[in-house]
Amino acid sequence: MKRSPNWDRKRGYRVDVTVAEARKKLFAELSKDFGKFDIVFANAGISGRTPTGTTDEAIFEDVVHTNLNGAFFTVNSAAPLLNDNGSIIFNGSVHNYLGQPGLAAYAATKGGLVSMARAIVYAERRSDRLGKPAGRNRYLKHLVLHHQCGRYDHRNQPKHSHLW
Repeated sequence: MKRSPNWDRKRGYRVDVTVAEARKKLFAELSKDFGKFDIVFANAGISGRTPTGTTDEAIFEDVVHTNLNGAFFTVNSAAPLLNDNGSIIFNGSVHNYLGQPGLAAYAATKGGLVSMARAIVYAERRSDRLGKPAGRNRYLKHLVLHHQCGRYDHRNQPKHSHLW
């Protein structure tokens, strides 16, 4: 098996993407270690029991803060470091399509990722049509939602929704 020319440059990073200062430090390190990069895979996500009628507000807010804010601000921080024609992937879930009792916050955040991805794509396409610079999103070649299938056989739903 032939090794990639970048095999010796591999690194591992651990960060809480909900903490702005930690994200800033992470992307400074990534920039120093690799310069620009081709892809961002936003996989911020936690689950938490949020049954209607008995949910603790702090648990609900933690799920939303991690899954939506963490994903958005990861991409927001990474966008200036993407090469031209780079790609962004948001990690979604079948819970965007299906409900599961007690996972209201999780399902809402995964649906929110779909809407957020569409808004990013819309901004990119609109700027192209109007002949204006696209700002931070000018790097996008692809923006993809990756849906984790788990045990659900969702033959009627795409595993990857290509939005751009």
